[in-house]
Amino acid sequence: MKKVLLIGIGGYIGGKFKEYMKKYSDYEISEVSSMNREWDRISFKGFDAVYNVSGLAHANARQGTEEQYYAVNGQLPIDVATKAKKEGVSIFIQMSSMTVYGNMSPLGQEKNITKETIPTQPTIYGKSKMMAEDGLHKLEDIIFQVAIIRPPLIYSENVRDNFPKLVFFCQKDASFS
Repeated sequence: MKKVLLIGIGGYIGGKFKEYMKKYSDYEISEVSSMNREWDRISFKGFDAVYNVSGLAHANARQGTEEQYYAVNGQLPIDVATKAKKEGVSIFIQMSSMTVYGNMSPLGQEKNITKETIPTQPTIYGKSKMMAEDGLHKLEDIIFQVAIIRPPLIYSENVRDNFPKLVFFCQKDASFS
């Protein structure tokens, strides 16, 4: 049985991940909060992977300070991964974002991202996510592997920010027909 420790409780992505993994009986998913460094009070020994989904989302930019973004999105993943590596976990998975490549292209224009595309982080959110990625890559070696997930958009009818905006724009576009 593979054991995965999920860092971050109560978020959309973590909840969907746990729900999805229920269909795989050979995985055991445990979770711990990232608040108040609760993760630092448990042992990571025996886990095959740590998956960090905690963070301040770009939708909350109006609420968080620059220092909070760097602490939660930038330094926290590095601290968690350092502990994971020290305690023998071999895989660390970080939920990042495509915003490390800058803002979206203007409506009607394409912006292609390839493996040669150089990140440019114009927002505090993008900079904080890139800070984490840079620090995590420094921890990698033959024994400790890091995987970075950079979704372009998180959406479903239950997501608070993105999906309602998509519906709004679709309805707006449909009204011009």
